Amino acid sequence: MDDISTKRALAFPALLALVMLAVASAISLQTGVSGWRVFAPYLGAWGASTLLSMLVWMFVQVLVLLPTRADHPLQAVLRRVREPARVALLPAFIFPLFLGAYTWAKCSIPFTVGYGWEEVWANADRMIFGEDAWRWAHSVLPEFLASAMTFYYAVIWGFALVFSGTLISAFASRRFTATYFTALMLCWLIGGTAMAYSISAAGPVFAHLTDPNLADRFLPLRVELGRILAKDDLVLKSQRYLAIGMNMKIALKGGGVSAMPSMHIATATILALMAFRTRWFPLALLFWGLTFFGSIYLGYHYAVDAPVAAIAAVFCWIIARKIFAVPSQSMTDDSREALASS
Repeated sequence: MDDISTKRALAFPALLALVMLAVASAISLQTGVSGWRVFAPYLGAWGASTLLSMLVWMFVQVLVLLPTRADHPLQAVLRRVREPARVALLPAFIFPLFLGAYTWAKCSIPFTVGYGWEEVWANADRMIFGEDAWRWAHSVLPEFLASAMTFYYAVIWGFALVFSGTLISAFASRRFTATYFTALMLCWLIGGTAMAYSISAAGPVFAHLTDPNLADRFLPLRVELGRILAKDDLVLKSQRYLAIGMNMKIALKGGGVSAMPSMHIATATILALMAFRTRWFPLALLFWGLTFFGSIYLGYHYAVDAPVAAIAAVFCWIIARKIFAVPSQSMTDDSREALASS
């Protein structure tokens, strides 16, 4: 059988969640950042979406059984749901636990290493584009589409992250589910934590809070966003929320400022790798492109944040695939039987 046990599917992601929790707890001992209240919202949101995805799975299974006129199709589905329900621990508990710990560590950056690489990445963008990348993005997208871009970045991206994970756990094999979550968590641990602490930057729209020398340079960006977006726009609210949180020693859901590397792009890259050679690949590429453009347009990221994140994501995807690799197909059935009987 070309799948893995539920125990194996859960073990490595659970280990990554514990490592992330240990890292965040250790950092908090130094910074005094309180993070325990951040877990409940993540567990609630991911638990609810996992339940919804499992209900969708059950509905699909009933539809499949109905044409066969199977006796008691609902009871048959309930018998089948036991194994998917166990794997659902990944999106319902293990990953949100990891996500809470990751947010906790991320919110501690201002109180530990700060954002010492801000000007480096800002100047890297200018070398590539001949100007700050946000100016290029604003010259490309018509103003009337600005609110659509903010809705995509603030709402659709989050829904894609949550429901891609929960639906994968419901419909995909245990091997594929474990590979996806392991790659995602490994990338957020390596890229979103280790690299974020090593080459930290807050991003153009927050640069005035981290490097006074960049305040005037990115003032036109903040003015432009304030002009083309409504005061109650989701992105502007998010940016105000994040800016206030930079001075608070409390980790809250969705909090923490860290631009380099971009975990938005890292996640989109893993989704694209996951969709490779499937009918979903064009949609995944569109998702990647919109995420890249939106992160620059809205000032959350420098353009150079994206390739660094993409490289990290590819590396973590390769590692995750090796961890849950399919046994060698070169072994014949006869040789397998011979080994089994020896």
